Amino acid sequence: MQRAHFKIFSGSDRGLVRSHNEDSVGVVEFELSTMLAAVVADGVGGHAGGEVASKLAVDRIVEYLNSNMRSVEDEQQINDRWLQQQLLNAVHEANAAIIEEQQQPGLAQMATTVVAVLLKRHQMMLAYMGDSRCYRWREHRLEQLTHDHTVAQQMIDSGDYDEEQIQHMPYHHVLNRALGLDRYADVDGRILTMMPGDLLLLCSDGLTNCLDDEQLLNILGRHDDVHRCGEELIASANDAGGVDNISVVLIRIVD
Repeated sequence: MQRAHFKIFSGSDRGLVRSHNEDSVGVVEFELSTMLAAVVADGVGGHAGGEVASKLAVDRIVEYLNSNMRSVEDEQQINDRWLQQQLLNAVHEANAAIIEEQQQPGLAQMATTVVAVLLKRHQMMLAYMGDSRCYRWREHRLEQLTHDHTVAQQMIDSGDYDEEQIQHMPYHHVLNRALGLDRYADVDGRILTMMPGDLLLLCSDGLTNCLDDEQLLNILGRHDDVHRCGEELIASANDAGGVDNISVVLIRIVD
């Protein structure tokens, strides 16, 4: 997939340990040539529940954004705050859909992480809940743009524990925020300015549990081609054990 302003890769892999894939990935190209959106969701709640929650989240976010972007006739009239609100609204719509679907048998405990971006040329709107992440590679430096919503991260933030201590605790990956946990989705969001050459990485924790920041930095800096880069990220995570589902979206800012 390639557009005038972006080069894009998206992929999801079951990994080597899980029997099924509870991740979902979505990329939507709008009729407006300088805009696109991407979503990664990592479902929890058992075989059926996790798959349903993540797919429902991606589908609803994409549908909401598609519907609202169709009404825009001149992209020059769209401001960043309006776009950010559309993205946040889309995540809230997805949360409501998951809460409603939890009434179905076997789905009461389902939930999902979400990380979503809405890009308009060089401006990026970001929204996220859970421990799926967004990184920005720029000029051989890697910056994590999201902050994990986990019990472990909360304990690190408190200053009582460091990352090495947390690794040995049984609740290391317990989420304290995700779609489906509450009727009100406490979504974090940011608006950032991108530069030509920037590379965005959206991923589930199946990637970051297997590859550390230095490994990510090396792979992201090795390839100009986003497809080769994305394929190497997934293959490297599998080489490192593939202990969870692995989902990756890469977006290169071209112009």
